[in-house]
This record gives sequence, structure tokens and C-alpha cells, in this order.
Amino acid sequence: PPRLDLLSAAQPLAMRVLKRVRVRCPLSAGHGCGWSGMYADLAHHLLSGSHSCAGAGGAALPSAPAEQAHDKDAGNGGAADAAASNRQDATGADSVPVAGCGSVSKIKNLDGGRVAVKETVALAESFKTEGNHQYEGKDFSGAVGLYTKAHLVASGATSKLVGVREEDRGELSALINRTSAAALANRAAARLMMREYNACVVDCDAAIFVAPDYEKAYMRKSRALTETGNFNDAVTTMEEGCSNCPDSAALQKDLSKISALKKKMDAGLHHLATGNYASAKAVFGTLLPESGAPPVVLAAARAELGLGRTDSALRLSLQVVRADSRGVGGYEVRGECLFRTGEIDPAIALFRRALRLDPDFTRGQ
Repeated sequence: PPRLDLLSAAQPLAMRVLKRVRVRCPLSAGHGCGWSGMYADLAHHLLSGSHSCAGAGGAALPSAPAEQAHDKDAGNGGAADAAASNRQDATGADSVPVAGCGSVSKIKNLDGGRVAVKETVALAESFKTEGNHQYEGKDFSGAVGLYTKAHLVASGATSKLVGVREEDRGELSALINRTSAAALANRAAARLMMREYNACVVDCDAAIFVAPDYEKAYMRKSRALTETGNFNDAVTTMEEGCSNCPDSAALQKDLSKISALKKKMDAGLHHLATGNYASAKAVFGTLLPESGAPPVVLAAARAELGLGRTDSALRLSLQVVRADSRGVGGYEVRGECLFRTGEIDPAIALFRRALRLDPDFTRGQ
């Protein structure tokens, strides 16, 4: 897919021309959508709740939430396989007798329910595929919207299970859950790229809830937690993932890596607490190249401050403030650095700002 962000910056005229190219809905082949229009309007069409890409049985798709909500293998099955299964199920429906029934109408209805579920899942897969295209093109916001659509469509397939044979419900329910989990985990990946770490964790938790063995949800959740410096929860997440996915070498590898980061962080914090600033500086010096999480940078700044290296502490604390403008730690360290160098008024201003963010910040008082 094109890198539209790069095209718009490097060749704005070409971007204007591209937006005016007439296209058809990418879901037209598999789902009969008759929409056509300019390329600039395609994303709005796909995310609109009123477009003509209807779900199985003609049901309109639910619209994506107002919030702007990756991986290629996340679908596991795909729209083509589901469509092929639909055709096979539909053609065989009339030939199966039902004991105790005077006609085959019941079996038609039951097979129709199975087909409806698979068609809805296939439609969700199509939205997810379009989301993948947006992700690969670095349009992460657009990807979030399409993954949201895929999740809503897949979740809507649950209501169609009432028209399915009892013996088929387990299989189809697992298919729905897997598709929904893939959409949620993909949305988490997009949010991870947008540095929306809390939202990423929420999406991963939702994916794990419906599919506890979906390994990529654990990987993305632990990465989001690691990016915020929450190594304890990241390790716990990976341990849970390894328990639910015992054959995953990727999870085992990530668990080992994150455990090593946690061990270094714990050692550095211990040195800070005991006033061994030289050892703390050495530990954080090895940790910083592996993690630029605000708590790691802040701890390194505290070590520098403890050694009287106010210039280094100011530089590191500025990184913290830029990464987390609502955290009090960066302002505290900067304020203490300025206080030590005789810049009293700017130091007081920083402490007051920290207290506005956290009135219970007793050290700032």
C-alpha cells in the first residue's frame, strides 16, 4: 500500500490527483457492495455505519464508535475460506434428512444460521484486511477505525448462533472469538504505534478475555507496559501468556528479556534507595540503551543528581517532562537541580507546578 503520509509531504500535487481517482469498494467482490467514488472518500465509506456493505442476512453493520479506533495472520482462516465453506454448506443443506421431521425446512434453517455466522465473520475479516492495509501505509488512526469495525461485526455474529445446530456452536463460537480477538489485538498494535499505551493495554485485555490463547495480545500488552516502565506488570503478563500458550517460543523469549529489564531496574532502584549513586548510575547506564521509559530515565536522572552532576540530571529530567508532562518526578528533579545551582525562583516555580499536578506531593511542599 502507498505511504500516503510521505506522498502528501513530498508530492502534494500527486496526492491531490490520487484523491480524485475513482475507485470501487474493496469489499465489492466478496460482499456485493456497489459503492464507487473518489479515493479521498473511500475511508469514510468503509467506516460509515450506513454504507451498503451489509452483514450476513442483509443486516446493517453497526457503526464504529466516535473514538478513532497488525498482523497479517491474525485472521486465521480468512474470508476466502469462510466463503468457500458457506458455499459448501449451502449446497448440501437440502440433502440431509432430519429424524422426526416431516420436511427438511428445519435443517435448511440450521444450515442457514451456520452460513450467516460464516458470512459475518468473513465480512469482519475483510474489514480487518483493509485495516492491515492502512497500518502498513502508516495510517494508524485509519487502521484503528477499521479494526474497530471488524471487531463490532465479528461480535455481532454471536447473535446468529441461535440459528445454528448445537454441535456446531462450539466451533463457530471459537471462530467468532478468534476473529474478534485478532481485530482487537491489531487495534492494540496500531495504538501502540500511536503511543497510546493505556488504550493498547485495554484492547489486549479484551482480546485475551475472548481468546486466552491469543499470544500476540500478551506480547503487545507487555510491550505497552514496558514502554511505560511498568516492568512488574509486563513480566506478570508474559508469565500469564506462557501459561496459556505453553508452546510459544516467542513468549518465552520475551519473558526472558523483560525479566532481565526488571532485574536491572530493581537493582538500580535499590542502589538509589541506599544512596549508592555510583552503582545506580552504572546500572541505569546499561538499562537506558534498552529502555527509554520515563521511569528509567527519571531514575537515571536521580542517580546523576545524587552524584552532583546537575547538567546531566537536567538533560535527563527534560526528557522525562517531554515524554510525560503530567508526571511530577521530572519537575521535582529539575527543580532540585535549579535549587542546587542557586536558581531559586525557577526551582520554586517547578515545585509549584508539580504540586498542581499532585497536591499530595509532600516532597515538593
